[in-house]
Amino acid sequence: MVSYYGTLTDNKFVNVDKHHVYNKIGRSNVKVVDNDIFINAQNYIKLNDFLQYENKPSSLKLKLFCKDNASHVSDTIIDKLNEHNIDATVEIVSANLLNETSFIDNEVQDVNIEALNSSNTIIEFFKSYGNEDILTKNDRWENYFENIDHLIIKPSDSIPIQIKEKIDKKNDII
Repeated sequence: MVSYYGTLTDNKFVNVDKHHVYNKIGRSNVKVVDNDIFINAQNYIKLNDFLQYENKPSSLKLKLFCKDNASHVSDTIIDKLNEHNIDATVEIVSANLLNETSFIDNEVQDVNIEALNSSNTIIEFFKSYGNEDILTKNDRWENYFENIDHLIIKPSDSIPIQIKEKIDKKNDII
């Protein structure tokens, strides 16, 4: 954990210094850049550099922002931290939720997106086309879709404009 200490002059801090303060439980974000794993510890640094710190937490709860091979990256992080006697849990926040073979085989292209208008149809869609590796990391993923009236969707630029307009309209109502 990082604490900031400084001198207050004219209601402004001057001479502010960062100081590492030991805490046995930590929370942080993790990301992958150019195949290297970075952890947010006094700014983003390589995970291997973080592991060289003294007074590391004995337990870490991490949020992983990763699109490719998120499950593998998560397992790698846990293994590296366990080697240093750090108990870790990794929540995958951003990932390719759809199975890549569905795109390669053009299966997803044939789905009537407008028919995904109920909790059940959305859940069945992800059961059929979802990236099982990601979905099995959260055994309660279906709960996210139980009440779609309050579900806000961030549309991608790659979806058809008429669908994007409907999503934007729905989000505006919420």
